[in-house]
Amino acid sequence: SISDNGDIIAIGSEDGEVLIYKWLSETWTLIGTISSSENNFGSNVKLDSIGQTVMISDSSYNVNKGLVKVYTYKQDNQWEQIGQDLIGDNDNDLLGDNIDMNKDGNIIAVSKKGDSLLQGGVNVYRYLYKTDEWELLQNTIRSGTSMIKLGSSLKLSDDGSRVITSAISETDNSGKVYVYKYKENQWNL
Repeated sequence: SISDNGDIIAIGSEDGEVLIYKWLSETWTLIGTISSSENNFGSNVKLDSIGQTVMISDSSYNVNKGLVKVYTYKQDNQWEQIGQDLIGDNDNDLLGDNIDMNKDGNIIAVSKKGDSLLQGGVNVYRYLYKTDEWELLQNTIRSGTSMIKLGSSLKLSDDGSRVITSAISETDNSGKVYVYKYKENQWNL
């Protein structure tokens, strides 16, 4: 992942580490390493627009329930987790197989491709600064059709009020794209 101005990058590795670099004095300088004992931690990485917040996932965590963590840069190359770990509810939810965040890094979208008979879904969370927790905005977004894997890809708008997500059918490999808007405390097509 890369910040909007291209000066900060985050790279996930296959050994459970995410390395974060900043372009300083004409060279890439390591400004943080975030590690986990989970081997696939860092399989998906997303930076906010200025590179001060990073979201990291491992969709294979704990029998494919999935795991998402968010960190913010403090100082002296230290990154601190904000909010709780987000973990899928059931085996094979694949939470975090696709991830995105808004421009400010305080709203995140997380796919749940294996959720509910492969219907899939998308969870959108808002960070609550006072309580240091991620609040699920309404319920999991679902298409209402089984075997289509909603959340095959996703993108959140800069302000976090819209999410676009795709779905791929398990029966005929056809695809659909859905755009949801958050209004009056619910997600609407």
